[in-house]
Amino acid sequence: QHTRFKRVGLQMQLKFKAQPQLLTSLRALFRTQDDKLSYFDLFSFLEHTLQIKLQNWEEDALEGRLDRLGMAFVEFNEFNEFCLGYGIDFGEPLLENDLEE
Repeated sequence: QHTRFKRVGLQMQLKFKAQPQLLTSLRALFRTQDDKLSYFDLFSFLEHTLQIKLQNWEEDALEGRLDRLGMAFVEFNEFNEFCLGYGIDFGEPLLENDLEE
């Protein structure tokens, strides 16, 4: 799965390293929605703020990877886990009491 999202993950990593305040902005966006971000908001952030254009299959694949329970939103913990695989560190530990368990 890491290879499947490599393009997006590495682009996010480069953007966040170049502009660390964007990582803080994304975390704040999750917080405003009780750590559950809509796909629209996440994909809008990726496209408009980070300027990463997702292909349709990437949107579908990311949604499947980040929302295994089909809840129509992304939990911060799940996104944090995804990001750690690409060296993107929010500085927060992964929660063991995730809803997917």
